[in-house]
Amino acid sequence: MSEDRIEVREGSSWQLPAIIVLGLVALGGLAFGWNASSKLDSTQQAVATQLKATQQSVQQDMSSLKDRLAQDEKSNTELQGDLKVVTTKLKITQGQLKKAREEAAKLNDATSQKVAELDNSVHSELRHQGHQR
Repeated sequence: MSEDRIEVREGSSWQLPAIIVLGLVALGGLAFGWNASSKLDSTQQAVATQLKATQQSVQQDMSSLKDRLAQDEKSNTELQGDLKVVTTKLKITQGQLKKAREEAAKLNDATSQKVAELDNSVHSELRHQGHQR
């Protein structure tokens, strides 16, 4: 039985250093895992901060685009109103121009007729005076 005890002692002599080595390996693994976890947390925070900044930038850009779109729509509405006014005035002006041309044509016809009558009158006066001499 004393031999069994010796074997047990020999078996326990290598187990203690193995347990210490395994404990150190486990502690090293825990330290590595904690270090990786803290790096992951800081990376996640950096990504979250960057994502938040990007979202704010996109929201500002969208707000700016909405403002510009509203201004463009307002300008478009004003231009359409101006175009209607100009079109209406143009129609009136075209109507006035047509009327003025018609009146000018009538006056031109009347003037031509008066000139023709005056010419006939002068010719007939000259014939009468020419017959009297």
